[in-house]
Amino acid sequence: MLLLAPSTVAAGQTDPLPAWPLCGRISASPPVGWTENQGCPAARFGNAAYSDQPLSSTYGPRPLYSGDNRYDFHRGVDIAAPLGTPVFAIADGLVQIAGDDPGYTDPLIKLRHFRPGQASCANVGCYYSLYLHVSNWVVPVGTTVSKGQLIGHTGASSASDFAHLHFEVRDAPASDTASAWSRDAVHPLRVLPYSVANNTSVIFGTVNTSNANATSAQVTISSNRYDLQSVEMRVFDANHVEIAQPGNTPDARGYYVKPPFFDMEASNFQYSHKDSTAFPWESYGIGGANECPYASEHGAAYDGNVHMDAQSPADFHQGLFNGVLVSTRKYWPSDVADYWLQLEFQALKGPAACIEATAVFVGAASQTGKWGACTPPPPSPITMTLSANNRGTAVTVRWSGATGAKVDVRRNGALLASPKNTGSYTDKLVVKGAAYTYKVCQAGSITTCSSESTITP
Repeated sequence: MLLLAPSTVAAGQTDPLPAWPLCGRISASPPVGWTENQGCPAARFGNAAYSDQPLSSTYGPRPLYSGDNRYDFHRGVDIAAPLGTPVFAIADGLVQIAGDDPGYTDPLIKLRHFRPGQASCANVGCYYSLYLHVSNWVVPVGTTVSKGQLIGHTGASSASDFAHLHFEVRDAPASDTASAWSRDAVHPLRVLPYSVANNTSVIFGTVNTSNANATSAQVTISSNRYDLQSVEMRVFDANHVEIAQPGNTPDARGYYVKPPFFDMEASNFQYSHKDSTAFPWESYGIGGANECPYASEHGAAYDGNVHMDAQSPADFHQGLFNGVLVSTRKYWPSDVADYWLQLEFQALKGPAACIEATAVFVGAASQTGKWGACTPPPPSPITMTLSANNRGTAVTVRWSGATGAKVDVRRNGALLASPKNTGSYTDKLVVKGAAYTYKVCQAGSITTCSSESTITP
């Protein structure tokens, strides 16, 4: 039984100062005296000011131009560029593919990169950079290249005739150190230097709460950023208590089924599958060791896109898989100025009085939108009464309205005790005839408290 986990490139697992593959589009405005054979200048390594923006398509959902704008899950970034634009290695690496390859429709260059401080892939895996639709390549298979070195020139997609570079990063998990399949593709902006101010909106559309066990919520993300990683939903009841979502718990094999989140890398890793000796396609089928929850949709031959490119029966421009309906738009050349994504979560658990949607970006930025009554109700006031025993040797403090496992009992302005929130506490350290002032507070607070009251036992 295989417990699946998404491959995410952690800090320190790739070259900390990579180059962009077009070296910040250096050939469009080259420095004086520069030639492409000199490579990408080291001053541009790890510098977000020398990015290859604008991107014509980023990682994740998009309309596929060459397929009548049908829904498509894109595993890299597309960089529009004139034919023959020089392409450079993003990091030191080994050339594994250069030119035509039976696994791809157009020529490409594929480099293998060791992780920092490693000399092999054996212990922690490697990562790979792929440069697709190239018109030529100047490095042969088996040679070692240096970061910033010229490796080829851009071409055009044979499917669309669109002149651009498709760039991917594939990250092999430590549990499968030689893997470089489509499922291992991660967001390239997790690896390349990228820094953009966050100007993102998260807007709710239609929300249907009529079925508490299948609440649906539509949310639209519009952003100037290209590095959206996930959209995460939280559901609250009328008392603003968060409702546990069944989809947050993976099944026995580690698959997330109809989760309250749309995590592009995690979904790609779990549902693109692979077809290797250790993990054959059949193992993901019905009865297989890695049986997919949607194995009934598999064909006889390996298809890494069967789930990630799944389209809505009602509209092939939309994606529909694993409880989420996905709509998207072009953004450069664009129908809209910014990145735009609309998600309809169809399997949330209610009853929902408030729903929060948070867009999370690779670069740690985030933005939250809300629907419904999302202001927590004010806490119930804490009330307190005091009584003394007949001998004047003890004071019993009784309270109600406090929340949490414990409370703080304060006497004469100082913390006396932090008993369990049982509703009563007896103070036996009193002197008959002395005056004592008490109040009960939420544990750890000096402001969420009952009114003070004084007693003389």
